Amino acid sequence: MATTAGGLDPRLRVYRPDNTLLCSNALTTPTALNLPCTLDVTGVHTIIASDNGDDETGSYDVGLN
Repeated sequence: MATTAGGLDPRLRVYRPDNTLLCSNALTTPTALNLPCTLDVTGVHTIIASDNGDDETGSYDVGLN
């Protein structure tokens, strides 16, 4: 996740199909983060990309490898 405009502090969370948290990373000042996360079950996972404090706006890019 990389901030492209505004003051976002990137935060990513990945949830398993049963809605339990698989992995998360929150940074307070960088404009980009890389979250290594290995899916441990099959099914539809949910990725939530947001601002760390939910108090800043902006835009961002998200990529999957």
